[in-house]
Amino acid sequence: MARRKKEDPEIHQNRIADAAGRMFLEKGIRNTTMDEVARAAGYSKATLYVYFKNKEEIAAFLTWKSMKQFKESLSEAVSREASYKDRFIAAGVALYNYAMQYPEYNQILLSPIVISRDTSADDCYSRTYRAGEEINEILLSCMDEARKNGALQDREYTVTEIFHLWGMIAGLVQIAQQKRDYLLLACGQKPEAFFREGLEKIYSLLEKKEEQAMNDTVICGGGK
Repeated sequence: MARRKKEDPEIHQNRIADAAGRMFLEKGIRNTTMDEVARAAGYSKATLYVYFKNKEEIAAFLTWKSMKQFKESLSEAVSREASYKDRFIAAGVALYNYAMQYPEYNQILLSPIVISRDTSADDCYSRTYRAGEEINEILLSCMDEARKNGALQDREYTVTEIFHLWGMIAGLVQIAQQKRDYLLLACGQKPEAFFREGLEKIYSLLEKKEEQAMNDTVICGGGK
């Protein structure tokens, strides 16, 4: 009889973390016990501790996992669009779709987290930090390219500004999620349409205006 192939530890980590994530969102991390997580995941408590030392480590694993999934969806979204405006819209829509498809992970993504900047470590905290930096780099690269090609205002874009933008977009996501009925009743808009309209307004704040482009042309041409 053939021996059963040993499963990758990450398979067990995912099973445990998925069960724990649902309980964390329902009861909160503080009010959830490792016993409850073990039962929900279908493991003994002793086996649970083979893969996670405590609840905080499970939360860190969930945070890293959500960051990784969002980075992949974001990278795919911006790579398939040609215009810079479409890339910006695609990045926002990627966050919207992610929040709708994985509300548990999105909530964890927006929650306070412990981050390690130790680039040599391979724990969940370090992986989370690296994934976040990669997400920022995708967005900064897109914005810098757009600036160099005259689509966005000619100024330096920083990580701080990326967070300002994410804050505005995350606010739109939250309203679209929680005010669905009101948007339909008072605004006559489906949440998706409301969200996209908001994205376009945010982009217009960054876009190089026509008069700015004309001034740049005059200056470059040596005119008064």
